[in-house]
Amino acid sequence: MAQFPCAQLAACESQPTGASNAAEAQWLMRRGYPTAQQRSILERADPNQLMRLYRTGDRAAGSMAGSKLLASGRVAEGLSVLSDVAMRGSPYAYYALGDFYAGASASRDPIEAAAYYRLAYLEGDWKSPVSIHTKLPALDPMQQMMADKRAINLLQNMRASRRKLGIQSDTAIRPLDDSDPSN
Repeated sequence: MAQFPCAQLAACESQPTGASNAAEAQWLMRRGYPTAQQRSILERADPNQLMRLYRTGDRAAGSMAGSKLLASGRVAEGLSVLSDVAMRGSPYAYYALGDFYAGASASRDPIEAAAYYRLAYLEGDWKSPVSIHTKLPALDPMQQMMADKRAINLLQNMRASRRKLGIQSDTAIRPLDDSDPSN
């Protein structure tokens, strides 16, 4: 759990990269979430360094590379990288996509943002609705329904792409505690 620290145990409920138990920490590691130490190192790297790491299989580096590419205006490239990371089984990439669309850029699209946070949920991360409620508090019920519908569409497309590429899906649910049998 030291790899995925929370300021307080109660705060772990709302931190996508926080683990309140060992089973949850293992789930995060298997799905490409960066540890606190990784995040510190990756945040200082440039997108080219991050892409080299991603090509060796480091999904956390891929998510960070995609985010940095988006922030630098290389939107098509950043979206492509994050979509690839997500297809390879990292719900953390969905958070990065949601953050991009929830941001203040010209690409702001609250429904698309909520759809990506919801997609993280559909891929097993029960903490992602917190992002919807904290980053997109003004969504009305109709917009939430539209986001859910978009998330299902994205999930169907992702599953079809995974099948086509022969990528195995692992949608184990994020453990609630160490005794969680799904881990």
